[in-house]
Amino acid sequence: MKQIEFSKTNGEIGDMAALHAWLDKSVKWLTNGRHTLEIKRSVRKRSLAQNRLMWLWFACIEQETGQYAQDIHDYYCLRFLRREVTDLSTGAMVAVPGHTSALSAEAFTDFLNKVQADAATELGITLPVPDDEGFQDFEDEYKQYAR
Repeated sequence: MKQIEFSKTNGEIGDMAALHAWLDKSVKWLTNGRHTLEIKRSVRKRSLAQNRLMWLWFACIEQETGQYAQDIHDYYCLRFLRREVTDLSTGAMVAVPGHTSALSAEAFTDFLNKVQADAATELGITLPVPDDEGFQDFEDEYKQYAR
């Protein structure tokens, strides 16, 4: 399927001439008949930097609590990304953890904010972000344990 990415800012299409040219060129190859043109919003997936930060945080929590980082991951996914699915054998609804890999960058940021707040209030662990003073020292201390 042919596709083009474009952006709209302040109500204006960035390069309308390029969009028109692409559309004109793209529809010429179509056969006779009915067709559907779909426009969907692009969503940025979580970044590798976000993922690295999450595992750095989980390495810190692992070192501070003795719980495995993967278990911490699963705990927070169940706590903050919970989904309800049907148990195939009983038909009852059961809670299962969601997956961080499916999150958009914005949703992943929300997830990280919830983890950070929970670690501070429930565990007394401060989890800094890269812009925080002292983050480099934090990273140097825990990166050896991160996945």
